[in-house]
Amino acid sequence: MTNAQVQNAVVYLTGSTGFLGGMLVHQMNNDDRIQKIYCPVRAKGGATALERFHKSPLAKYKKCHFAQPGQDLPHDTTHIILNAYNTRFVEDLGKKLEENVAPMLSLLDTCDKRKDKIQGITVVSTAYMQPPLPFAFPEKGRVPFIVGEKGYTKASEVFDKVMTIYEGRKAKQDNLSESDTKTNKKLKLFNKNKEKKTNNKTDKKMMMKNNKKNVDENDEYFVDLHPYYKKNTYALSKLIMEHLITERYPHLPITFARPSIVTPDREGTHGLDNYAAASMIIKFAPKPVFLAPRCSGMLNTVFVEDCAHDIIEGALMIAKPAIRDGSVGVGDNSDKMWHPIIMSTSNSVSSLWEYFHYISPNIKRLRTEKEMVLKAARVLERFFVRMSKGKKQARRLFRAYEGYDMFSGSNWSFPANHLTERNEFIKSAHLYLEKLPVEEGKVKMPKKRHMKKIQS
Repeated sequence: MTNAQVQNAVVYLTGSTGFLGGMLVHQMNNDDRIQKIYCPVRAKGGATALERFHKSPLAKYKKCHFAQPGQDLPHDTTHIILNAYNTRFVEDLGKKLEENVAPMLSLLDTCDKRKDKIQGITVVSTAYMQPPLPFAFPEKGRVPFIVGEKGYTKASEVFDKVMTIYEGRKAKQDNLSESDTKTNKKLKLFNKNKEKKTNNKTDKKMMMKNNKKNVDENDEYFVDLHPYYKKNTYALSKLIMEHLITERYPHLPITFARPSIVTPDREGTHGLDNYAAASMIIKFAPKPVFLAPRCSGMLNTVFVEDCAHDIIEGALMIAKPAIRDGSVGVGDNSDKMWHPIIMSTSNSVSSLWEYFHYISPNIKRLRTEKEMVLKAARVLERFFVRMSKGKKQARRLFRAYEGYDMFSGSNWSFPANHLTERNEFIKSAHLYLEKLPVEEGKVKMPKKRHMKKIQS
């Protein structure tokens, strides 16, 4: 199918209110091939779903139409983009699959009943769903379904196992007696009062205990989990998601889009009110925080407009049924059968320390690969942040370190599908900082002579 043949497309887009979702809506609104965009929006913060839709930037786009989440897919839908997904890295795997993957399966079940109507589907995954080096990028991006030393042959078996255990765990919690519930409420109140008196060391232990709890709960699902997936539930759930969808819906026209770390657009105007992906790094850069980042790994970045373009083209032009040995929809093993894969990545890579340094060279940050020195520096930084900014900001810093450590301490093998120079990302970051609202705080930009060094 050529571009000229795609006309009057009606796209159902999940995750439309997020950082990437906002760019997807913007580009589709300007795409002559697309007639209508359905945007399901959830109720949140006391506001109804419809109220949130009208208060959001979505309401200004003529092609955007409100869709109630959980209801049937609109009858005139021709294309689907499944973009909604929370990016918490350390979380109970059962909860992650229930909140993110299960709703996808429900929508795809409906699509399966409307095979003749649905023309293309893009499922947004992540480039980081594959393990780091020495795992090499496989042929055409086809990552085998191996989540441990023994491995599993079918993702559906794993999904069913995880959900059974998770639902059983939830049922036990729901069956607490009234007396137990009252006791728990008193205990929570006691812990809340006690928390006010804790020092930085105790606060750190509490957060580490919560993270360890999530890891221990995931151990119940797998005995021999791959080390990378054990500490990154987000990546593991994406791996399961890709293979599960391929197993269940081989005849549907689907493509998987795998973006790396998504940055603001080239003009630095998109996502100014957002802390997703690289936006958080850029906002941290000119501030005296995140002073001890890891520098051993290289991060791959991609502009949000390039990523959005890949996702839209995936649904309109590239999506196809799964292929195995030249045949369509044969067999039930997702390792032998594949939908098309789009790697939304670039040739620009930098360590986290370099990224910070190029954006804001005036802030001195520790550059070392010695683990003990790094830990000591972070303990001191967390203490000073807690004393000056409060406990909430100290926790936020801890979570930021924890999240980016998973990527900034390792290296990955990705193809470069977008040719983008590093100085383009740095220029974009400077423009982004200049356009931040006043309350975000204006910052001192690097001198022109330093920019010349970066470009050279």
